[in-house]
Amino acid sequence: SIISITKSLSNKVKDKVFVITTAKTSNSVRIVDLDDELVNILEKYLEYKKSHYYGFNDDFFLFGDIRYVPHTTFARHLDKYINSLGSDFKKITPHGFRHSHVSLLIDIGCDSREVAERIGDTVETVENTYYHMFPKKKKIPVNKLNELKQTEK
Repeated sequence: SIISITKSLSNKVKDKVFVITTAKTSNSVRIVDLDDELVNILEKYLEYKKSHYYGFNDDFFLFGDIRYVPHTTFARHLDKYINSLGSDFKKITPHGFRHSHVSLLIDIGCDSREVAERIGDTVETVENTYYHMFPKKKKIPVNKLNELKQTEK
């Protein structure tokens, strides 16, 4: 399953609560493949919304209903949840989930282009922002060359 991202929400518009606009950049417009578990969760959530909210329609927000959930509200609830887990859990911001997702994708072997397309960024930004976190990646080319030479012997 996929999700198509074509619009952006801004809550920094004078005299308006929010405005939905076209995506900020051409990279922001994208189609993202969703893993099976996430699709299952979203399908259950959608069924719940349909059966519990009169007038539910495609204009409802995923995070919220007829109104979006502001970033600050989401962050506050996330902090409350993390605090409830005890001191062993490191704080993470909502944006931190983006960094964690990208780091995971790089670590499991996705290339910069795949990651950049998924998050709506450029390959250059992904590489400049994340690759320093994976010094072992620098050894991959030389290791591959060594493996190739070993198979030729």
